Amino acid sequence: MRKLIVPFALLLMGVLLGTAVVRDCVRLAADRNNRVLVADGDMATQEIRLVDFLMNSPKTTPEVYAAISTFKTIKGRQARTQAFDALVASYRKTMSGKLDANNPLDRKLMDEVDGAINRRDVAQKRYDEEASDYLDFLQSWRGGIAKKFYLDAQRYVSQQAEQPLTP
Repeated sequence: MRKLIVPFALLLMGVLLGTAVVRDCVRLAADRNNRVLVADGDMATQEIRLVDFLMNSPKTTPEVYAAISTFKTIKGRQARTQAFDALVASYRKTMSGKLDANNPLDRKLMDEVDGAINRRDVAQKRYDEEASDYLDFLQSWRGGIAKKFYLDAQRYVSQQAEQPLTP
């Protein structure tokens, strides 16, 4: 019986050390995943601000209304990004040229819309940085361990694999 104490103690220490490594890897992956989700939430906030400004304007064109209704019906970040880009393009094509910069109400709308678009672009850059950091982590040895035990990491990797590469 005494001969088994040392091997049993070594086995127990190995299990404890392995558990600590797995927990640390999962914690790091969860932290990076949360940062990606927060950055995506910041993007969505600015997109909603833009939609609110355009919906409340009396000068909104039918094309912009159509782009807004499309934006409101979609699900998923990739589709939301494409719908937002279409909304901005529609605004710039049909509405921005008709607004009078000398009219204070039009000027205010232009400033609010341009500000929301710029803030969304900043949030997009932050999202891209966080997503890149998360993917880099998931490709490391710690990320490989996290993917085995953290379901959100597995889902994120599979979502990234399904999305087409954008230029």
